[in-house]
Amino acid sequence: MIEIEPVPGTDPALKALLDGAGLPTDDLQGVGRIFFIAAENGSVCGSGGFEPAGRDILLRSIAVAPGHQGRGIGKKIALDVLERARRFGANLSPLQGDGPPAPQQGSQATGQSEAAG
Repeated sequence: MIEIEPVPGTDPALKALLDGAGLPTDDLQGVGRIFFIAAENGSVCGSGGFEPAGRDILLRSIAVAPGHQGRGIGKKIALDVLERARRFGANLSPLQGDGPPAPQQGSQATGQSEAAG
């Protein structure tokens, strides 16, 4: 079972996971940034977070550890983080990422496509 818990931007497991994924870590302690670690049987398997921008959010730092990839953990983390952001009071906003484009362009969560962006 995957458990997703909040962590501070100073959490060493968060930094190590993001470093390993080639994601930026120099701004983890910025004001308002909220991060989560996903663990399976006590082992860190992924991370995610969001950054409020007014009533919108920027989904950040979705990463899955190499030994856990290909099992839908990244999607689970992203959906969990989006739900937490909704409870935080945020509107959904377009998603931005550094990875390759998904097979289906756009975001089901926002109803916006890259062409509209």
